[in-house]
Amino acid sequence: PLHDALPISFAGWTPAVRISDETTAYSPRIAAKGDTLHVVYWMWVYLNESYYLRSIDAGNTWEEPYLLADTSLTSSNVAPIIKVKDNKVFVIWSNYFDNGGGRNITFRKSTNAGQTWQPVTYILPSNNYVLQKHAMCISGSDIYVIVSHHDEDLIFEFTKSANWGRTWSEPTEIFRTTESGDIDLACRGDTIH
Repeated sequence: PLHDALPISFAGWTPAVRISDETTAYSPRIAAKGDTLHVVYWMWVYLNESYYLRSIDAGNTWEEPYLLADTSLTSSNVAPIIKVKDNKVFVIWSNYFDNGGGRNITFRKSTNAGQTWQPVTYILPSNNYVLQKHAMCISGSDIYVIVSHHDEDLIFEFTKSANWGRTWSEPTEIFRTTESGDIDLACRGDTIH
């Protein structure tokens, strides 16, 4: 029952702090390394835009949000996922190209804990996908990505980068199904789940 619940102060939680726009921020994801917290989310304003922000003091204060997407080419940049390895921060998200060029998975990385970001790159070999879901994990210097897209069935494909995201393998189909909920990916060494 609710009346038997401990007050927040007894549960060990600090008061909630708003770190994004009040009405239009969606699907936050978080990663941590020491006292540095890395957060991504997407916002619908005029365009769908993916943002990154961080706290270097365990969430006490937050830097200004940073626009991750290249909105000169894309108008829908949604569902960002973030992972951290040492001082490197990796983000992927789904995007739609304005010129009717379809969809792709966007990749962006920071090699200095989110202080600066390298240019946007695209993971899939073409933009002709009807994308659904995506997930990412990191093991060593390998980055693994799974993505689902519609054809006649819902097709799940796997790709990887063995050089911190500079190049990506040709996607390989791993299975088909008629429907799916959320997906995730976990890896340790060369084993991927």
